[in-house]
Amino acid sequence: MMFLLVKNYIIALILVLTSNFVVGQIIYDTLLLNELEVIGKIDDWSSITKVVTIDTIIRNDLNLQDIGEILSTTTPVFVKSYGRGSLSTVSIRGTGASHTKVMWEGFDINSPMLGQTDFSLLPTSFFNEIELVYGGGSIKDVSGALGGSVNLHSTATNTHLLDIAQSFGSFKTYNTAISLNISSSKLLSSTKFIRQSSLNNFTYFNNAILPSGKEMEQTNADFKNYGITQQFDYSISAKQKISFITWNQWNDRNIPVIMTNVEKGGSQKEWNTDFFSRNILNWEIENNKTKWEIKAGYFFEDLNYYLHVFDEFQNPITTIDSKNNIETYNISWNVDIEINNTTIFSSDMKLLEQQVISNNYDATKKRNSLSSYARLLKKITNKF
Repeated sequence: MMFLLVKNYIIALILVLTSNFVVGQIIYDTLLLNELEVIGKIDDWSSITKVVTIDTIIRNDLNLQDIGEILSTTTPVFVKSYGRGSLSTVSIRGTGASHTKVMWEGFDINSPMLGQTDFSLLPTSFFNEIELVYGGGSIKDVSGALGGSVNLHSTATNTHLLDIAQSFGSFKTYNTAISLNISSSKLLSSTKFIRQSSLNNFTYFNNAILPSGKEMEQTNADFKNYGITQQFDYSISAKQKISFITWNQWNDRNIPVIMTNVEKGGSQKEWNTDFFSRNILNWEIENNKTKWEIKAGYFFEDLNYYLHVFDEFQNPITTIDSKNNIETYNISWNVDIEINNTTIFSSDMKLLEQQVISNNYDATKKRNSLSSYARLLKKITNKF
């Protein structure tokens, strides 16, 4: 018993003496991080409409792709694409491509001649937010969107940032994206540039060549696209802001011969060039319970398609030289009024004028449309 008491005493004494060394070895390795505040706008109508926003991380990973490629990768919608640099359209819920509207900063950018948008000409790096709205709920913003709409937003950030991305691929494929943001206390500037090109001369097996098919190299399928956007946001006061954004892009693509005509003799030249300029001026006024927003937009597009087919003796068979100029004028007016804590009134009006000059028409074609809506939201109880 005495031995056990002495043993316990010695152990307790060792613990007391070594505790001083333990105190002396404390390492303050805890890092105190600043809080991260995430702010987002929740639209009251989204609760009855399915809305999918492309994740920011995914969008940055696919920054050098076009919108058609990012939608086919991240959403279940049907993307019909004829290959890199070729026509790409989107169909939602079984509707046609013309029933999918593309909205840029609230304005419809679908072609007034075809009613569609080529998603291969929409660079992902130009947009900070990509939103997919399913079904007829998108008719709130644009008529004719029976399948849904793709909403694109280019928002300037109040940070100084220079971002350069470059990719290289097979068949001399090069993609470049440059973004520059500059900000001051009242002025924000955002500049973005892209360049995409490819020789696109891949090898494929042409099973349309009878009787057993043949391995061939794709020819006359090269393309080159480059464009630039510039945005300025100026805060007139704490309650007023004016912004201007311009999007200019040049697209040049050659169109290859269809597989069944590759070895039928003769030759053909087929290509398509496209230049468009889209410009939006926006003025926002926000008081305590009222928010006004007035937008004006001017879109211009010069689209040329050329086809020249020769026979085996180099005699011309078919010649098509289609030249089309499209001008679109947009005016949009919106007001949101908070009548009280449970009642909100909203109203919107849009005026659209489109003009097409084409050598395929006998005269200049014009179309005017005026649309408006009014909405009253009333919260009766917490659940109704």
